[in-house]
Amino acid sequence: KQWYQRRVAITAGNNELDPIVLVIAAIGGVLFLISILGIIGVCQRKSMLLSGFIAAMILVLIAQFAAVVIVFVFESSVHYYLGDGMGHSMLFYGKAGDQQRFTDSMDFIQEALSCCGKYGYMEYESKNASNWLSTMPGSVPDSCCEKMTPGCGKDKKEKSTDCDSALIPLL
Repeated sequence: KQWYQRRVAITAGNNELDPIVLVIAAIGGVLFLISILGIIGVCQRKSMLLSGFIAAMILVLIAQFAAVVIVFVFESSVHYYLGDGMGHSMLFYGKAGDQQRFTDSMDFIQEALSCCGKYGYMEYESKNASNWLSTMPGSVPDSCCEKMTPGCGKDKKEKSTDCDSALIPLL
């Protein structure tokens, strides 16, 4: 599978993302309606519509500015929650069923960022990855391999970068 196909498989059925998708779609719809308001105002030469368009655009600009400020204020919280999510993924890595999404998300991160484990490949030999340790002792997941081939994790040809430090520059 291509990386984007795996990403779709990871997010499919993830109810935590549904509200985000709805909010983004709603914002897109509002911006579309505002732009239609501006177009009609220009074509019809209606100053009232243009005034409404300008007021709406000023509100959008203020909302964007507020969003940027909120992101900078809560940047450490974002890093904490990403790390916490990676920790949960490590704990449930390798479980099937409802827990499969943890394995899929960690594999995606490890492949995309060329990293292995939250704090390194040794984490797969610790209690932080208790499910992996109990089912596949002495190995790492195939997504940790430099060149990913089926079963390559048994040879422990892992990537040396940990995912936590690989993720920090992206924030």
